[in-house]
Amino acid sequence: MLGGGHETLQLVSSGIELTWGRVLGVIEELLGTPLDDLLAAARDVRDRAHGTRVTYSPKVFIPLTMLCRDRCGYCTFAQPPARLQAPYLTPEQVLRIAADGARMGCHEALFTLGEAPEERYDVAADMLRAVATISPEVEEEALALIRERVA
Repeated sequence: MLGGGHETLQLVSSGIELTWGRVLGVIEELLGTPLDDLLAAARDVRDRAHGTRVTYSPKVFIPLTMLCRDRCGYCTFAQPPARLQAPYLTPEQVLRIAADGARMGCHEALFTLGEAPEERYDVAADMLRAVATISPEVEEEALALIRERVA
């Protein structure tokens, strides 16, 4: 726990629920609290809630597409269709990447794709339309997305 008269931080560190008034008090106190004391309180709360053991699960990264409407402005991952060999990975490519990851000791796959690329690129909207023909359920959902986002 904290020493040095940091009453509010000691309350926060103890795990009790706070009222809005007390939260404002915490904010005021935090502004004047030395960083080392804040870090110690944060470690204490974290360790009580989650323990001190750090785990790691190796993952293989599988980018299903690098297309994205790219509105966030900070991502360096997104690429326009002109810079890609193909806008989407094929099922065979996905399976090959997953198998390569498994051979390298990965236990999980992280599938990534861009946010609503069909809003920006025709090729993405075309893919949604093509996928929609797989089954009536998929068609209904995909067409709803297309109407909502592209139309």
